[in-house]
Amino acid sequence: GYAKPLLLPAGKTQGGLFQPVLHFLPDGGTPEKPVGLVWMAVVSECKRIAFCKKFSGNRGQIRRKSVFKVLDALRRAILEENEQKSTCTKVQ
Repeated sequence: GYAKPLLLPAGKTQGGLFQPVLHFLPDGGTPEKPVGLVWMAVVSECKRIAFCKKFSGNRGQIRRKSVFKVLDALRRAILEENEQKSTCTKVQ
């Protein structure tokens, strides 16, 4: 499925840093995979957050909106990790 590229092994991140991931669907569209659907993820050694959102607009607008969305998710994940200040258990 389209989520597979997002479910990277958490160990693939560099030194425990978070890694944002975007996966755009090709042009066209079906009811299952509509135009504007973007899968996003934030991955680290300790956490995996994957989600999708359907954006409206042209290709450039969709890309811009999805970058802002995944960067916001990245920001929130970093803040949450800093607030917890606990040791992480690597995600398998």
